[in-house]
Parts: sequence; C-alpha cells; structure tokens
Amino acid sequence: MKRKTLFIAFCILIHTSCWTLSSKTFIKSGESFVLGDNKHKGYTAKIKNVGSQIIEVYLLTENGAETTLGELAMNEKVKYNVPENCTIQFKNKSNKNEAGIKIRAVGDTNLSMGYE
Repeated sequence: MKRKTLFIAFCILIHTSCWTLSSKTFIKSGESFVLGDNKHKGYTAKIKNVGSQIIEVYLLTENGAETTLGELAMNEKVKYNVPENCTIQFKNKSNKNEAGIKIRAVGDTNLSMGYE
C-alpha cells in the first residue's frame, strides 16, 4: 500500500511539474523581456521584481494591441492571467542598471521567451 501511495504521489508531481515554468531573468537597461510570443493556450504568470529597478508591464495581443498592466516596484509580486496567444512584456526603462524578475508560469508552459 505504501509503494502504491508513493507511486501515485510521484506521478502527480511529474504531471504537475510539466505545467509549471520557473525562471529568474535579468533585463539589461533599456531592453525588454517577452514571454509567450507564440501560439499557446492561456496561462497564469506570477512575477516578482527581484531587482532595484521599476519594471513596466504590458500585454500584447496577437493583432498588435498593447495594454499597460502597470509597474512592478522592487520586491513587488503580481499575478497576471495571460489569455491565449497573448504576450506579456517586461520593460526596464532604466538607462543605468539591470532589472531582475522571478517568473513562475502555470498552465500552458510551451512559451517562447526572449529579449527585445
């Protein structure tokens, strides 16, 4: 019985980990980082600003519309529900210092990531 319970717990852990993406990302001054710039289902992104710079956050639709989601202050955590085929963009507007974010995405994690 104990082996069966451990096996089920292991299977659940493996299945759950396939739907979770974790990353710590640094963004150079004046640059942006984009998450989900490809075809995908909706997902939830939990973001924490781990740097000392304010980060501007935008939602970009596949037809090019841009919506401002706000700013992330130092140590601030925010949860974003990102719709299907939309991109979330993090801009470091500082002209001096690197910014840092910690990302945890849950849902469709077949997401492209890159810098602009």
